[in-house]
Parts: sequence; C-alpha cells; structure tokens
Amino acid sequence: MSEKTRTNEAIEALKSSQIERRTAGCHEEHGNHVEAYQCHQMANLEEQRYDELMQPDSSVTVSNGEVIPDGKETKDIFIRDTLKNLDSAALDASLARTNLLLQDHLDVLAIGIDATNSLDDPNSLEKMLLHQASASHIASMELMNQAMARLNKLNSYNSSEREQASIHCGRLLNSYARVTSSYQQSLLTLHKLRNGGKQTVTVQHVNVESGGQAVVGDIHPRGQEKVSG
Repeated sequence: MSEKTRTNEAIEALKSSQIERRTAGCHEEHGNHVEAYQCHQMANLEEQRYDELMQPDSSVTVSNGEVIPDGKETKDIFIRDTLKNLDSAALDASLARTNLLLQDHLDVLAIGIDATNSLDDPNSLEKMLLHQASASHIASMELMNQAMARLNKLNSYNSSEREQASIHCGRLLNSYARVTSSYQQSLLTLHKLRNGGKQTVTVQHVNVESGGQAVVGDIHPRGQEKVSG
C-alpha cells in the first residue's frame, strides 16, 4: 500500500469529524448532553486537523498547469468541497465515493478530486465518471511504464528471454490501448453529459425560379473525375 498523502489524512479527519457529529446528535436525542458535548469537541479537533492538513506544508512549483513534485513523495494538492445543499443522502454518497478512492492499492484520491474540481459544479454522475477516468489514467500510465521497462532491456536478454519479454511487452501494450480507450470514452461521455448530446444541422434553402434548374450534389468541372475518399 502506498504511503498516505496529506489529502488522504485530511479526508480521514473530515470523515471522523462527521461521525462524531452524528454520534453527538444521537446522544442529544436521548438526552445525553455530556456525551454529546464531548463528541462535538472531538469533531472540532478533527475539523481543525482537516484544515491544517489541507494547507500545503511547503511551497510548490507549477509548470504547464501541473504541480512539480519536490521529491518522489510529494503529491499534496489543495482541494475544495463542491457539495451544495448538503443532506444525509449527499453526505453518505460523498463518503462512499471517497471510500472507493481510498481503497488499498488504488491511490487515485488526489487525481480524482483534482479532476472533478476542473469542472464547474460537477454533479454526482460526472464525479463518478471522472473518478473512473482518473483510475484508467493511472492504470494506463503504469502499464506503459512496465512495457517501456521491458523494451529498454530487450538487448540485454538472450534470444529465448527476448522472445518471452517481447510477448509480455505486447500484452502490456494491448492492455494499455484498451485502458486508454476506456479513458477517452469517459471523456466523450462527459462531453455528451455536459452538452446534452446536441447536434447542429445546417439547412440551406435554394430558390429556383420558374423555368430554372437546380442540381443537388457534388459538381465537378468537365474532364475532372471525382476522386472517392
């Protein structure tokens, strides 16, 4: 499992604070005001920890719209909550999406949230689609990295090893192509969701006076053959 980033720790702190708030509400319903107060205090501490973790711990360098890592472990980004009109269903759904991003061996939280923040007011469907696209992006890059690692070592293998490495490299490249296609399809689907799948059709009207003639189709000068594409 990869090392937790500040983003991961911040989200976990926020989840803990939300659980404490819910627990406090249950205590208040049963008249346990002391326990409710303690839960609210714990929630305040977790929210404070969330705010601290969401602030980058060092200056970052940005080039071409991306943060340049300061060493291999730097993956910190500043994220914002885009949920509006928050209710229990929206909160539970948001936590469920976050839990999916936090799965072991699936370090896609930062990229997934950054992708959703690239849109103006993304809805739940768009968020889930972008999370899937982010996972596809990471998978495709890892597959290509493995393929290139084997390609770069082909000359150091003997003939038998080279053949096996070539076969495995080909499989990796095929998997890369399929995952990349899935990523691109996600972007096309997102485009349709954002634009409603609208198509523009241009209709041109031609007025033909009495006794005149009109030709519909491609017109080619005499002696020039039509070249089919």
